[in-house]
Amino acid sequence: MRAYQEITLRHSEEIPCNFLWEKLFQQVHLALVENKTIGRTAAGGSDPLVAYSEYGVSFPQYCDQLNALGCKLRIFASGSDKLLRLDLNRWLDGLRDYCRVSGIEAVPDEVEHVRFKRRQLCTGIERLARRRAKRKQESYEQALAYYSGFNSHTTRLPFIYMNSLS
Repeated sequence: MRAYQEITLRHSEEIPCNFLWEKLFQQVHLALVENKTIGRTAAGGSDPLVAYSEYGVSFPQYCDQLNALGCKLRIFASGSDKLLRLDLNRWLDGLRDYCRVSGIEAVPDEVEHVRFKRRQLCTGIERLARRRAKRKQESYEQALAYYSGFNSHTTRLPFIYMNSLS
């Protein structure tokens, strides 16, 4: 990732930051889906064709102590040409009053690596039971019994609500 663009939210007293994050990330997600690449995995060879994204995102103002994302989102790509193709301004046209998109910047040379980590939490016993029943060809009641006494995890990590359009 050698280039990035930064989106800054302009929240106010009337519009909470969380609401803006939902709207912003919904549009960014659509842009990333529309610009996915079809190709072979890094192993190459006879691997099947897969869809993948050539973009990354970060939250540079994320604060662990406050469990807050901050007001900035960065979109990374391997080069400025990829960010030009993404055309964030087109995707965020309806949010123009609530966010500002920076110009394309080069990632500084002294940045050597970035660590990405995904944290997926258990989202409910009922959903897990439906999934298990389908995968194991057992009744919903059997699957629900399997998860009885299961302690679902909660988190203090910040998150963004999204609705899938698929």
